[in-house]
Amino acid sequence: MSQRVPIDPKKVVVNLDLPPAERWAFLADDPYFATYKQDMNTYLTNFMPKAAVDVVTNVVKVFKHSYYDEYVQEMEGIAKALKVKIGDIVTVNMIYQLEDIGINCLVRNTTGPCPSEVREAPGLCTGIVADDGTKVWQGRNLDWNLPEILLKYVLQVDYRKGNRTRFIGAQVAGEAGILHGLSQDGGFSAQINARKVGGNVFKNLVDLMVGAKTPSHVLRRALEKETSFDKAVDYLSSQFLANPVYFVVAGAAHGEGVVISRDRKGPGDAWRLYEANSRDTKKINQNQPDWFRLQTNYDHWEGVPSYDDRRTPGIANMKQDCNTTVDQTCIWKVITTWPTQNHHTDVSSVMCPKTGYFHLTVWSRVPPTVLV
Repeated sequence: MSQRVPIDPKKVVVNLDLPPAERWAFLADDPYFATYKQDMNTYLTNFMPKAAVDVVTNVVKVFKHSYYDEYVQEMEGIAKALKVKIGDIVTVNMIYQLEDIGINCLVRNTTGPCPSEVREAPGLCTGIVADDGTKVWQGRNLDWNLPEILLKYVLQVDYRKGNRTRFIGAQVAGEAGILHGLSQDGGFSAQINARKVGGNVFKNLVDLMVGAKTPSHVLRRALEKETSFDKAVDYLSSQFLANPVYFVVAGAAHGEGVVISRDRKGPGDAWRLYEANSRDTKKINQNQPDWFRLQTNYDHWEGVPSYDDRRTPGIANMKQDCNTTVDQTCIWKVITTWPTQNHHTDVSSVMCPKTGYFHLTVWSRVPPTVLV
């Protein structure tokens, strides 16, 4: 396992008062993105079989019409600014849906370890919502095995309208969607966790053809349009998705926290703070106190695989470190403690909707020390 060091993300501002096609034009003049085309081509070639890259990017570009109109225009503007094909940008926005095209689990972009890769486990994503008695905090680890060539393009995006911040998002350059974020207007934060390893590629694409949306775009839409925790939960629970996910949502007020286990066409379950775990009839996951919910990448009413049990130590660490005071310090400690943080962890964040607190760290790889 290579050493990881924390670095600050690249921070950018997107002006929502501009026409959608012009919102990302600033990328063209920023030297930070000068090698984006080369880097993304390298990534796509490593992620997918070389012979499939051109075929996939040419095929998926037709799916741009499956997105919200404004985001289609943004993606076209991003492609122009970064001097890449629109098919490449649509592919970047569909990486989660295309995950199983990867060459193999060791080199592909993956939401988790291979079952046969026991010595390398664990490594998926973790989400936490925790109530301090007056407000709710959210912790988030994105464990996606991103290569170093893409880690530099993890962005913290400040979306502004009328000269003020409307919402903040974490995303990879080229994406119009958001992986996790915080609404300044609506008083909620939310994240996406992988469910069922991203779903079947064929079903994902078929559903996109008939109107499904990618979860990252649905999450951004909620942050952009919804004005309360309850409305955000309703929206994230009801939209037709291209693949199954978990949405973990925190609100500004006491008790506002939920894990939504999403099927493509509706919620499989919504597990709120201070509510009984009624779905867990097997009594597998009954040891979480009412004041927090910890979600990895397995349904909370089912067991976890032996090679990737982050649930048990995560719950134990929450009870130990946040049992007296829930704040950014204890949440940060939990999400940066093994195995919640592990060799797949690319991004860690702490968010608080009531205060507007948003902290994002990228975990960069450095070469192992060579002993002489």
